Amino acid sequence: MVAVENASLQDIYMVIINMQNQMNDMMKLIYSNKEELKKDNIQTERDATNAHFEVGKNIREVIAKNGGTMPEKLPTPKKSLKQLEKENKKFLKNTNC
Repeated sequence: MVAVENASLQDIYMVIINMQNQMNDMMKLIYSNKEELKKDNIQTERDATNAHFEVGKNIREVIAKNGGTMPEKLPTPKKSLKQLEKENKKFLKNTNC
């Protein structure tokens, strides 16, 4: 539980939601890349890099086509999780918790 004075629950919630969205996007990309490598029997690093690029391009096209928000356009919180954790540590230290 975060007990930071200056961090609102909304700030913390936005950090968590943003991280979840990024994780979901990364998991889709990893799974798609893995399937592409298997399907096309890709063996070389160059072919793997090209396949990774194509899969990422296709995922971005699907996001755009379905009216989704591109990863770089997702809202970012005012403070990072690292900043909130640092403030929380400082707050807890000052309150002797």
